[in-house]
Amino acid sequence: MIVASVLGSGLAAGPFVATPDASALAQNTGQTQFSESQLRSYAAATLRRERLERRWTERIEAAGLESQRVAMRRFAREEMRQAVRREGLSLREFRAIAELVSRNPALADVVETYRVDLTGQAE
Repeated sequence: MIVASVLGSGLAAGPFVATPDASALAQNTGQTQFSESQLRSYAAATLRRERLERRWTERIEAAGLESQRVAMRRFAREEMRQAVRREGLSLREFRAIAELVSRNPALADVVETYRVDLTGQAE
């Protein structure tokens, strides 16, 4: 997902302001700034979601019936939504941050730094 790891970008302190590339996103979400706390929550939520995805992928692949796989996918999606909420973000905020991260390498660096801080190791 996110692979860079740099802290010296200066974005770690204070809110991050969206780039013009994110103007369509801002129209949809109404939010163009995210605090350090929100970015840290986003980083934690992505780690939780990745763990859930790995766990559920194995289970879904091992399921014998298609109906079981469908039910498991539904449950997995709900668990991932709950993981985001547990980190203090709405799904809308999570998606908005994800969009900004995908379009802004400096922001991706900041989020990856937070992910590394949370795991204690580089991904």
